Amino acid sequence: MMKEQILALRKKIDQLEEYDRSTFERLRQLQAPYEKDIQLLITITGIQERSARMIYAELCADLKDHFPTSEQFTSWLGIC
Repeated sequence: MMKEQILALRKKIDQLEEYDRSTFERLRQLQAPYEKDIQLLITITGIQERSARMIYAELCADLKDHFPTSEQFTSWLGIC
């Protein structure tokens, strides 16, 4: 019984990991036109690709409208 439950959970984890991979790949495709902006976000200490893409998805190209200064942006991120 316990072995079957563990195997079922492992299968579910594998499915979720595949869903995560495919969703992230789709996000990359959709954000391809904005790659330069995303790479710029990655230059911020502590921001890696996944975080940069999620931030960009949230704020889009209106980053300057939301945060006129870099200080306001890093404060919002909680890294400064």
